Amino acid sequence: MSPLSLSYPVDARGTFPDRVRLQLSFKVQAAFLAASTIIILLVLIARRARRLVQKHGICELLRSSPMHIFFLSLLCADLVEDMSSIMDARWVHDAGILEGTYCQIQAILRQSGGLGVALTILAIAVTTWGCLVKQWSSPSPKVAAAVVASIWLFVILMAVIGPAVHRSHPFYGSTTYWCFIRMPYTLPGGIACFYVWVWTSAILNFLLYIWIVVKLLQLRRRPNSDQQSQQEKKLHKLALQTAWYPLVYFITVAPVSITRTWQFAKPNHPPFPIATIMSGMAFDSSGFFNVILFSLTRPGIILGEAPERTSFETFMTLTHITIPPGSKTATSSESRDTTLCPSTMSGMSSAESSLNSVKDSTPSRGRKSALSLDLHLPV
Repeated sequence: MSPLSLSYPVDARGTFPDRVRLQLSFKVQAAFLAASTIIILLVLIARRARRLVQKHGICELLRSSPMHIFFLSLLCADLVEDMSSIMDARWVHDAGILEGTYCQIQAILRQSGGLGVALTILAIAVTTWGCLVKQWSSPSPKVAAAVVASIWLFVILMAVIGPAVHRSHPFYGSTTYWCFIRMPYTLPGGIACFYVWVWTSAILNFLLYIWIVVKLLQLRRRPNSDQQSQQEKKLHKLALQTAWYPLVYFITVAPVSITRTWQFAKPNHPPFPIATIMSGMAFDSSGFFNVILFSLTRPGIILGEAPERTSFETFMTLTHITIPPGSKTATSSESRDTTLCPSTMSGMSSAESSLNSVKDSTPSRGRKSALSLDLHLPV
């Protein structure tokens, strides 16, 4: 059987049974919920940014955290992906897909959103790993903006290269239940222009965050005071929260990867419709999951400035972790404060500066606890 014989009909309207239309409608509703959540959050962020500019000027906004820039990119990518799934409402109404401009737009949006999510999540993972494990300095906002611009330039190139290389037949079209990279390019084009980047991001996310969790757990010591006990609880909680990042991304990527691999391996025996549609629903819900995950683990990104602070530097969350004397992390001077991912803002808030001044002025011999390690999380 030739690859072209596996192509789907150009006009398949009226071919979806009622159960498929019902299942596909659930996918549309899930995408609409995720898109609504993202839009509300973007509006809140825009309002906070507007108040910040009015109160402190545009300079404060330009000194925003690099993680804030990455997170905005992630929200936009999730929104693009969800918009492509909302477009499935037409296929539900028509009980089938009609290839054409509308179908191609949906395919491009789906590819662009999925790639944007994968690469931005990878950028967040690499930055977090570098700050916590390798003790890099936090990237400047300019560097973060350049990374985001590179990501979206790559996304645009992926959307252009496929159709430019494969001109004999339409590159984007029907894939049974929605539009994406169609036959006969589903296997080579889908892997080269989409799935290899999504799978690579998922694997690297898993490895980097596991590395981070191991590093955090290695810092734990048996508590010998109430203060150290509290700090170890914070560190343990941080490690558990970090482990959720690769898990959530795996939950959204794994189902669609399984169904697509099945389609690649057995094109004449595709998976059940409900499996394909539910896997697509999980993938499209990544925006909703990302908003919930970051709200719970990195609220500084979601909430903006804390009530007691007045600049975007509050997007860097400060956690104090006590390291026992004699540990490998401690330096020769026990009274020294170490920063694992210093903020790139103009400086710390006055409260933090005062706190560090008190720490530096405290004689080391008067301390029962060991080195106080200021661990700045890039939130």
